[in-house]
Amino acid sequence: VMNKIRKQVQIYTDISKGRLQNGSGDFGTLIPTFSSENLTAVIDSGDVNQDTPEHFFLQQNYPNPFNPTTTISWQLAVTGYVDLSIYNILGEKVTTLVNEEKNAGLYQVEWDASGLSTGIYFYRLQAGHYQEIKKAILIR
Repeated sequence: VMNKIRKQVQIYTDISKGRLQNGSGDFGTLIPTFSSENLTAVIDSGDVNQDTPEHFFLQQNYPNPFNPTTTISWQLAVTGYVDLSIYNILGEKVTTLVNEEKNAGLYQVEWDASGLSTGIYFYRLQAGHYQEIKKAILIR
């Protein structure tokens, strides 16, 4: 029982230091990965190329709800034309945050919603054939 407790304490200690032992006994870096439903952890032992993501992904804005600024992050698996636009609840385009070609990689942009009223807004990322929409809530 004592060995089991020590092992659990060691794992928690390693996690708090941002390191986690993988199955081979090597230590890798703990990379937090966020989704709209939960927080997961990925162990990177150096084999993953963090510069070029393998998938397209649009993250939930943070903070949400927000007042008046929020950060929107996304990743591109390939170079291509990117359109990141904001829409109101009626589907009318409010603003365009990004409208240009981007290289594969990780990106983030801050959206300043000063001048807009409280409400639900949607942001849409379109990159090539990939398209995703997320909801953002502005509270005054």
